[in-house]
Amino acid sequence: MLDRSDSHGFTLIEILISLTIMSLIIVIISGAFRLGIKAWEKGEKDVDTRQRLRIVLDLVKHQLASACRQKVKIDGTSKTLFFGKAGSLGFVSRVPLIPEHKSGLSYVRYIIEDNNGTETLKVFETDFMSVKKESDLRPTHNTDYYTLINDIQKAEFEYLKKTEDGYEWKPSWNAEKNKGLPVAIRMTLKFKNSHCRIIRIMARIHDT
Repeated sequence: MLDRSDSHGFTLIEILISLTIMSLIIVIISGAFRLGIKAWEKGEKDVDTRQRLRIVLDLVKHQLASACRQKVKIDGTSKTLFFGKAGSLGFVSRVPLIPEHKSGLSYVRYIIEDNNGTETLKVFETDFMSVKKESDLRPTHNTDYYTLINDIQKAEFEYLKKTEDGYEWKPSWNAEKNKGLPVAIRMTLKFKNSHCRIIRIMARIHDT
């Protein structure tokens, strides 16, 4: 006959302690897994955001460089369509983003719009031949603009002027007063939460 007096199973307390330890291990592993998934998703999102930003900035730079001197009668007065300020820019481009323009030229207007503490870069584009009056140069309807870049801390345009002593960046540009276009246009974007805090693009204009 076997003596079972020394043999025993797990007590209830031992089972509860084991289950508690296993539960803690599962919670820790699950938390680490969730953190890993979130980090991966954020990394993928950051890559997509940077790629989209790079594409948009390449298009903007290409269009800025294509600015050309074109005069048109606005409300009966002949004007060169180039109006540059720190927060807005209007000009005639040889590189329309909308291919349907019949004239092959487009009037483009970029604006930097305040949006509840951050700034947004927007663009308006229309066929050059459709610009006839002052209101065509500065459309007021927000639906006429396309949003290019959101969540900018600070954005501005600058205009390079050739002087007797060299070159100087100006915060605004009047084509009539300066008798032509600037040598180049520079756009600076500052971001609060980004791997690239400050981004600058400079487009040299050949038709000056």
